[in-house]
Amino acid sequence: MIMAFMTSCGQNTASKDNEGDPDRASADGGQDAGDGETGNGTGTPADSSGQAGTDDGAQGQAGGQDAVFAIDFEDRTTQGFSGRGGSEVLTVTDEANVTAGGGYSLKVTNRSETWHGPSLRIEKYVEEGAEYKFSVYVRLIEPASTQIILSTQIGSGESASYFNIAQQNVSASAGWVKLEGPYRYVAAGDYITIYVESSSPNASFYIDDVTAEQTGKAVSGIQTDLVPIKDVYKNDFLIGTAISLQDTYGKRLELLKMHHDVVTFGNEMKPESLQRTKGKFTFSTADRMVENVQKAGLRIHGHTLVWHQQSPMWMNQSSKDVYLGREEALENLRTHIRTVMEHFGDKVISWDVVNEAMNDNPSNPEDWRKALRKSPWYYAIGDDYVEQAFLAAREVLDEHPEWDIKLYYNDYNLD
Repeated sequence: MIMAFMTSCGQNTASKDNEGDPDRASADGGQDAGDGETGNGTGTPADSSGQAGTDDGAQGQAGGQDAVFAIDFEDRTTQGFSGRGGSEVLTVTDEANVTAGGGYSLKVTNRSETWHGPSLRIEKYVEEGAEYKFSVYVRLIEPASTQIILSTQIGSGESASYFNIAQQNVSASAGWVKLEGPYRYVAAGDYITIYVESSSPNASFYIDDVTAEQTGKAVSGIQTDLVPIKDVYKNDFLIGTAISLQDTYGKRLELLKMHHDVVTFGNEMKPESLQRTKGKFTFSTADRMVENVQKAGLRIHGHTLVWHQQSPMWMNQSSKDVYLGREEALENLRTHIRTVMEHFGDKVISWDVVNEAMNDNPSNPEDWRKALRKSPWYYAIGDDYVEQAFLAAREVLDEHPEWDIKLYYNDYNLD
């Protein structure tokens, strides 16, 4: 079986696991923003005067007739912002300001997790299917440098999805930096937020001039007078793409059904999403997606059982860079593989058993041992951890001869 995936199934920042907390997510620092509806956000430094300019010269105001809201904290209230984790301290202060003619901003301190930060509920502004441009000015207090991320959360609890809108590596000496990017809400709901987080759990910062404007109207339908891509290649291979929960509803699902044979979940089947805490498996979001796409007649390629990223530390480390013994790590690996494969059963047609175990562009790929990425799994188990993962997956399939499931290794830059 050959599958052609039009969207990469690899590294993605949108994977967040909320462990039942309606506001919990985690930044996945340094990586590129993920899913298809996430815009190419940008970061813009302030000018030499310390003020950050806007395209239309009206600082702190959302430009154009499609402005949705503009928050500048000049009324000396938090304007609806609250801490995502509940422990953050949000203070309206005159210590820093970016608003033209203004004097106040929101100071964010006492963060202790990457996902902590100021959050604003915006569901009352969101029209399903419409695109919005969000912007916020951020001034880092400490540490000296870190990554700041503007994100959105859709839904709460275990059904929540998280997407990065814009992100930027910033320094405290840079002054005010503008984060800006678009996002289209394919599916609306009764709980939607935008929020600012950081890859440094203890980072503190100011925010100011938070704006939103509608930049794209809701899509009324999909174009149907085309030959579906899957039909063009039906005699050659399956056509697939990577999706999120939002893609399994409405017009987005209609488009998937028209052009694709198979989908893979961008984040929802990765170890961090399914078993963040040892022994506590959370399948609810993935199960919803499986149900939706199967009703639509789409097949599913499972991604991924073993990866060095988006996997909780406990699987192969007792603390950072302190690795478990081989047998304990092997037990964790085997238990995760078996539990996940048995849960989804033959609802998937295939699995990426191991993802990206090789170094980027190894100088001598034929010497596979030296070409292996020195990941936590490598250090905990040894250079046969890839083989052990496939043996564990094969064992599950041997116990279920009625399942027709293929096992794959997934990687990139191997030409």
